[in-house]
Amino acid sequence: MKLAFITLLNLRHESRELWQDGRLMELESVTDDDGDVFEVAAAATDDGIRVQSESDSIVAPPHSRTSNTIWDPDCMLQSELIDAQNGGVIGLVAEELGEEDVEVAGRQIRAMRYRGITPNAAGQLWYAADQLVKVRLQVRGETVDYRLVV
Repeated sequence: MKLAFITLLNLRHESRELWQDGRLMELESVTDDDGDVFEVAAAATDDGIRVQSESDSIVAPPHSRTSNTIWDPDCMLQSELIDAQNGGVIGLVAEELGEEDVEVAGRQIRAMRYRGITPNAAGQLWYAADQLVKVRLQVRGETVDYRLVV
């Protein structure tokens, strides 16, 4: 994020996830948060999903979602997520707020709106026909909007 020619926030998150039959099998991610670099790796085991970062190694439940899976409306049904940026498991409080019209690709469609809060971010997410169509996140005092354009 820049103001004039000054960088206010530099966040880069690259992640690869492998899913099989609705279960996370592997996760590899690297996050550069203003120069602080975090690497997270996860792999499915017989006991669950082993999540490793520089600071921790834990086993998450077998059908855990990650903080990257907001594209999946089932993510809003979870109370914990694997933190794909920092490692470990974080809490999620999600609430269904009802349906409303949102603009997608120049037309109005009906979408279900949720509020989601984690230790890292809070926001609202809209889903139509099981597809994420709009996101408004509050991160570090800034509002970031995403919307489906095609």
